[in-house]
Amino acid sequence: MKGSYTVEASLLMILLVPLLTGIIYLGFSVHNQAWAYGKACEETFEEASLLSEKPQETITKTVTKTMEVPQIALKFLKIQETAEESFTLENKNPAKTVFRIHSLKKLIGGNTS
Repeated sequence: MKGSYTVEASLLMILLVPLLTGIIYLGFSVHNQAWAYGKACEETFEEASLLSEKPQETITKTVTKTMEVPQIALKFLKIQETAEESFTLENKNPAKTVFRIHSLKKLIGGNTS
């Protein structure tokens, strides 16, 4: 009976080790996507601040990040994770929106203050 625990543990490890490895690689993938989205947002806002004199309707940036995922056991096998994200910033005219809201309030008889 003493050897049965070892057999059961070895059968469970066949399932648990790939599951844990997959969770770790999923973490790398989520990190790469979050980094690419953050970089796209940062570049979009940077371009919007540089173009403040000449406003555009929309500014879109796309960032692609490729990163080698570190291997746990096999150093000769290289997995590359690629994440591509884009971010669009729409240049809205707040004065026009506020004017429309006040006009609608006047139409329905509300107070505009």
